[in-house]
Amino acid sequence: MADQKKIISMFNDIAERYDIASKTVSFGVESIWKTKSIQRVLNYIDANKKIKIVDVACGTGSMLEKFQDILEQNRIFSYSLSGVDPSCEMLKIAKSRFENIDFYETQANKMPFENSSVDLISIAYGVRNIVNIDDSLDEMYRVLDKDGVLLILDFFKNKHKLSYISYIRDLYIQYIIPIVGGFISKNKESFEYLSSSIESFNTTKEFQDKLENHGFEVVYARSFSFDVSNCMIIKKTKEVKHKEVASKKSSNAKESLPFHRALKTVTMKCFVLYYKYFSQEEISNKEIVEIIRKDNNYTKDSCHSRISNARFIINNGYTKEALEYIVKANRVDDSTKRKARKILKTL
Repeated sequence: MADQKKIISMFNDIAERYDIASKTVSFGVESIWKTKSIQRVLNYIDANKKIKIVDVACGTGSMLEKFQDILEQNRIFSYSLSGVDPSCEMLKIAKSRFENIDFYETQANKMPFENSSVDLISIAYGVRNIVNIDDSLDEMYRVLDKDGVLLILDFFKNKHKLSYISYIRDLYIQYIIPIVGGFISKNKESFEYLSSSIESFNTTKEFQDKLENHGFEVVYARSFSFDVSNCMIIKKTKEVKHKEVASKKSSNAKESLPFHRALKTVTMKCFVLYYKYFSQEEISNKEIVEIIRKDNNYTKDSCHSRISNARFIINNGYTKEALEYIVKANRVDDSTKRKARKILKTL
């Protein structure tokens, strides 16, 4: 189903039962994924000014409701919320739920906002449903402030086809989502589409490349529930590759490497020292936190941040580049460099 009109019509048909179906097929954890993603993205926003937030593909407003609750929990009261969605039936429900939020029935490539006027754009489980994704990313770039942030939460194509966890993930996506979602929504075809759209979509690495081509860079990424769902926090850069913007490599070009920010968060020493744990999917984040905290005086939050960024590097195919960067880095001690070379030989 690559026809945008058909996709919009599908969401109109399932609007009344969409929320309950979505909660059921995710076993309720979708709400947790959204909460954690919003809590994280607020670290990238200047809360000292009025924040303008736009939720794209807002549906019935569940993401906006999360924003409202979490902003107020964090005592952030100066903000405005808007929702954008092309489904009139979804918006009808959203408008009945929220009187203080502006809603616009439009597609993501035609947003009614001025240039550089939005501080944060979120899109939860809607990117896969945008047929004209290139135009829409350009539009998001246009309306975002120069320091603005884009939050994307979605299901991406499986990049690990041979692991046991990967098998369970595929079983969930291919069978549980269409059967359970179809039963509750009374529209099996719609949830079969949602399931197939995941496997026909990009991997996280492919989508990151697309973002970079449109002038964005991923500054934070993590997966939830054995890589079922993924969160990306994205900022604008000065270069838009697909428009062939002329650019010269600066002396600090290493700062623009796709893995660099993630590696900076992990720290080069930590990445090398605990690589054997980061690289094994069967070892849980909780187990790695315990291992790291035995050796270091890190907080749990710090450990989780290091783990998610290390696994972002590994899962997106940047391991070799990151290790080669570490080996050449001036500020890395000889012991860490030796360990990095040793790992490189095994790749």
